[in-house]
Amino acid sequence: KTYFTALLLFIFVEILSFCAFYFQLFNTITFIIIIVLTAILACIKYEFSLFILISELIIGSKGYLFSIPVTDEKSISIRLALFLTIFIIGLVKIITDFIKRKSNFRFWHSKLRNYYLLLAVVLIWAIVWAFIRKNGLTNIFFDTNAYLYFALTPILYQLIKNKKQILEIFKVFLAAITHICLKSVFLLFVFSHHLNYTRPVYKWVRDTGFGEITLLEGNFYRIFSQSQIFALIGFFIVFSLIFFGKKYRLKNNLIGLYSILILSCITLEISLSRSFWLTGVIAFIIMILILLIKFKYKIKRLLQIIGTSVLVFGLSLILLAGIVKFPWPEVKVELNALSSRFQFTDEAAVSSRWSQLPELGRAIAKHPVIGSGFGQTVTYISQDPRVLEDSPSGEYTTFAFEWGYLDQILKFGLAGLIIYLFLLYKIWKLGWSAIKQVEKRFNKALIFGLLMGFLSLLGTHMFSPYLNHPLGIGYLMLIGIFFEIYINHSRLSFQT
Repeated sequence: KTYFTALLLFIFVEILSFCAFYFQLFNTITFIIIIVLTAILACIKYEFSLFILISELIIGSKGYLFSIPVTDEKSISIRLALFLTIFIIGLVKIITDFIKRKSNFRFWHSKLRNYYLLLAVVLIWAIVWAFIRKNGLTNIFFDTNAYLYFALTPILYQLIKNKKQILEIFKVFLAAITHICLKSVFLLFVFSHHLNYTRPVYKWVRDTGFGEITLLEGNFYRIFSQSQIFALIGFFIVFSLIFFGKKYRLKNNLIGLYSILILSCITLEISLSRSFWLTGVIAFIIMILILLIKFKYKIKRLLQIIGTSVLVFGLSLILLAGIVKFPWPEVKVELNALSSRFQFTDEAAVSSRWSQLPELGRAIAKHPVIGSGFGQTVTYISQDPRVLEDSPSGEYTTFAFEWGYLDQILKFGLAGLIIYLFLLYKIWKLGWSAIKQVEKRFNKALIFGLLMGFLSLLGTHMFSPYLNHPLGIGYLMLIGIFFEIYINHSRLSFQT
């Protein structure tokens, strides 16, 4: 019930978002109602705010499904409004509970506490240093903005207390992933078949920050969204549950899990994201090696897993072809765009990404250890058609870069990145400790899937920034708390 209720609510929210985008009064009213309703639910039962937070994070992509204009170019996103609402109410709750001695400050007892505090010092330094270096107030704010999501960490620790809550969160998490996949497939069908309402849908998708829709060769449309990273993460989680937990009270759900697995594959295919593809393949190979070396899986069993994976992948391609070539309305679409993504020459996106490297290297070399602060800009030559429209020479200046780890070295230096990596390593280590301590195979499978999803996130960040964005930061915070709960309550019953 939780899964399907959440999925229906997400679809309803998308319809509201589309209507609000074209009717400003309706948008303002809906925006206010969402925030007020969130505040009321948080005051009644604060756990409800957690579901709202996670849901918006995944389905909202950049966070602008709803927004209130401030100027002609800037607006307040629903994500920022929800963040402030949930953070303020959570902070008040923590303080009042502490005064009344209803509960202790759980974050203070976390195994990750010191790492989070060190990272906070790094982020504060990058802000202060940016102001000293006069990097520009607007650039500093928008560059720092995403990292503010870490401020929710103590509140989430206070909120998530047991395995039953984790299971409910997981259901909503799966529903949100399913929704992202269904939305991507729906958009592919709409644009491939040139339905009458493609123009308003395109403008809504672009301006709300969900993603990009690009016409490629053979009348094939690329549907890409930052939120599709969760299709990759979800693939490993569901894959783990199917292959390592199916004998343990999951048989009745196998059809649903396989459906999500295939939908995730289709979504990753139509994203045409080489970052997702490359990271997914590498993470899958590492997963097989872990099963072979660490868990002593037999070669025969591993071949069965690989064989089933190939079948799932093949079925997803067949279904993808069926979606774009569906004969109503009549359409002519070729799938050459899929194979063309394996060519890395003479493409604007690849060229622009590689042209960033030398300029980023020169900028990093100025302050390699302590960084240059948030909002530090770099100028490079881009082949992006949108850049060329404004600047025929292709010269482009920005503070946001595709190379995630290099972006972080530029902003807070090697010292800061090492501290961040220590936090990531500690989360990874907690996950493996949790696998050893839990007894039920369902729990082991879930934790293993979360870890493989974590691995894919770390890999993707090399080419597409996620660990400096709420999408990646939110996942880090959640799994860190999950792993600690499994370690601290490994002998408690887990209701499935």
